[in-house]
Amino acid sequence: MADKKSLLNMLASIADPELRKLAERIAASIPEDSWLRSDVAERLIGALKGWIESQAGSLGPITGVAVEKISDLMDFATSNLYEKDSSDISGWMNKFLTAAQKRMAATDDPSGECQKIELEFDLLQRLAKVIEEKKKEGAPPTQPSKPIDWRYWKGKLTALDTSTGEAIRNFRRSQGWLRPRRSR
Repeated sequence: MADKKSLLNMLASIADPELRKLAERIAASIPEDSWLRSDVAERLIGALKGWIESQAGSLGPITGVAVEKISDLMDFATSNLYEKDSSDISGWMNKFLTAAQKRMAATDDPSGECQKIELEFDLLQRLAKVIEEKKKEGAPPTQPSKPIDWRYWKGKLTALDTSTGEAIRNFRRSQGWLRPRRSR
């Protein structure tokens, strides 16, 4: 039974690129101000995915694989839905191309809109290049790490060991006055 399920899962995984593309389309179709893009929705979808994945193991081979693939689709969609904006500008091209595709689909003048998109793309490329250069300039310079001077540390450890041993011997000698004296 487990072999059959693993074989079905492997065969169904061939469709992962299509699932990823479908998830990207689903995420792109959800407006930026939708409640589905909120933190609460992200937590609810995460809990639902966890529950679905836990139930997939108890189902039959075909149903279990189908449920796992639905969970994968949810994973792909949520990774696109909940992209966190940061100072990293690496995702600008995907966002730009998605917006350009929507603009081209909605325009009455495709050639004019295409020219506008090309100009904006050129501007964004130059801007991204400037931002990356400034980011590199602002980063603190990295200094090469210094190799460990083992001779130096061996000397320090030997001196510490010697002085510690000497301190212990001196302490033991000094404790002689605590011993009761024997009467003669």
